[in-house]
Amino acid sequence: MAAHIPTIGIAGTGSHMPETVISNEELAKFIGKDGKDAAWAREKLGITERRFMTRLDPETGFPVADADELDMAENAARKAIANAGMDIKDVDGLWYVSCTQKGHRRHHFSSSAFELHQRLNLRANIELLEMDAGCGGAVHAMSGARKLIAGNGADNMVVVASNAPSRYYSDWSSYVANDVYLSMYIFGDGAGAAVLRRSEKIFSGSEILASFTAVDPEKQLMLYEPRGNHPAPLYIIDGRSVAASFGIYAKQALEGLQASTAVDLKGVSRFYFHQVNGQVLMKFVEKAGLPKEKVATHVDRYGNVAAAATLVLMDEDRRHGRVSEGDLCVFCTVGAGVQYGAMLVRL
Repeated sequence: MAAHIPTIGIAGTGSHMPETVISNEELAKFIGKDGKDAAWAREKLGITERRFMTRLDPETGFPVADADELDMAENAARKAIANAGMDIKDVDGLWYVSCTQKGHRRHHFSSSAFELHQRLNLRANIELLEMDAGCGGAVHAMSGARKLIAGNGADNMVVVASNAPSRYYSDWSSYVANDVYLSMYIFGDGAGAAVLRRSEKIFSGSEILASFTAVDPEKQLMLYEPRGNHPAPLYIIDGRSVAASFGIYAKQALEGLQASTAVDLKGVSRFYFHQVNGQVLMKFVEKAGLPKEKVATHVDRYGNVAAAATLVLMDEDRRHGRVSEGDLCVFCTVGAGVQYGAMLVRL
C-alpha cells in the first residue's frame, strides 16, 4: 500500500505593525543629503512613510527608546495561532526569521527563537528553528516547514518573521557620513506570522500546492559591516544591484514554481511579492504582464519590512476580505544572499 503523503496548508495568519508613522519629511530633516530629500524618496523608491517601534527625537532624530523585534514577533505569532483556532499547547513547531535580532546576546545559538518560545510558553517537545535571513527568508522557512510537517508526523508549525531596523539607527549620522542612508529610507519595522497545518485539520482545506527555493551565493544585495571610521556595523543596501537583480531572480522563482506544478498565473487571485521598493516592484509587475490589481502592496505605507512583508500582506488581505476560500495565491521573494523562491497556495 502506498504511503499517505499529507497535504499542508495555511491555517491562520497574524501581523503586527507599529503605530508610530515616520514620514519621508521627518527622516529627510536629519538624513537628507545631495538632493536625496523626501520628494526623492517618494519618486525613486515609491515610499511615502514607514513604521518604527519608537518615535524619533525631534531635536536629534535618534529613536527615543530601544526597539525589540520579539515584541512584534510575539504579537504576530499569538494572532496567527488564535486565527488558526489553536491553543498555545497545540503548537508543534516554531520557525523564527529575522536579521535584526536585539543585541549580541541574541545573535547566536538561536537565542531569539528560544526567547520567543519562552514568551509564548510553548511545549518543550517541539521543533524550534531560527533563520538569520533578510527579505527572502519567509518563503524558504515556509517551504522547509511544509516538508518538516509532512516528514515528521507533526500537525503544525508556526513561521514568524520580524524586522526592527530602527533600533540600529540610534546614530543616523554614521549612515549619512558613510553614504548608506538609503537603508534608513527603505526599511521599516513590522512582523508577520503564518500557521502551517495539515490540511485535514483546516476548515477551509487550504493547501500549499508547490514551492520553489534557490540561492545564488555570488550575490549579496545587503551587507552588515563596519564602514569608514565607524566601528559598529551598519545595514548597507546595494541599491543598484537590487534594482538590477530583483526582476531576474523573481522571474526565475516564478518560472521554477511553474515548472514544478504547471500553474497558469492567469488563474492566480493574488500575488504577494517581497516589497523591495515601489518602483522596482511595479516595473517588474509590468514587465511580467501581471495585472496590477492582483498584486498586493504596502511598501508605500510601511517601507520594506524584510521577511515579514509577504506574511503581513496575506494577513491584511485575509482580515479585510480581499481573498476568499479557494483562491490561488502566489508568494514570491528575493532577498540578501541571494535567497529567492516562490510558493503557490490555495486558501
